[in-house]
Amino acid sequence: MVNLNPMVKALKKNLPGAIVDCTWARVTGSAYDTATGTMVNTTTVESFTGIKSEYRTIERLAGIESGDVQLIVDSLSLTTMPEVGAVITWGGVAYEVKGAKDYGKVAYDLQMRRK
Repeated sequence: MVNLNPMVKALKKNLPGAIVDCTWARVTGSAYDTATGTMVNTTTVESFTGIKSEYRTIERLAGIESGDVQLIVDSLSLTTMPEVGAVITWGGVAYEVKGAKDYGKVAYDLQMRRK
């Protein structure tokens, strides 16, 4: 496996603002609560670092909406790739995953839109 952490550290030093510290709360299971008689979701919160960038004009012409941002994440820093609809937060702002690509279990390329 390729580890992107050395690249992330170099970018953090040389391109302030390109590296964002993120959190992702995701449902990982559910259980029956006998006290309430309902199913209760179990949530796991993962913290990770991503590389944020703007999409190029050619990508916008191909259908990426204005305001969407690209987030590249080292696949080793997450237990699974976020699916479309997942909400990831950085800088106190929530973003929704609108598109997700897995680059051979090396990195995830996420199209993010502010909620």
